[in-house]
Amino acid sequence: MNGIDRYSNLTDDQLRLVYVVCETFERATRDEKPSIERQLEAAPSDLKDLLFCELLSIEVESRLDRKETLTIEDYETRFT
Repeated sequence: MNGIDRYSNLTDDQLRLVYVVCETFERATRDEKPSIERQLEAAPSDLKDLLFCELLSIEVESRLDRKETLTIEDYETRFT
């Protein structure tokens, strides 16, 4: 599934919610380390998978920008 396809079945309200959650999360990564897990707890169940992918991408990019060390084990511990 490419990037566009994953959004094709969403309603306008769902798209707005994904946008707001991702923008808020991205802004928060500038000054703090927001929790993907906390965002997913509050998300509607039908958007959790999509939001997980988006938020994970934002977090990884942010951590790389800050020159943090990333390991698969860190993410496996958190998400498996």
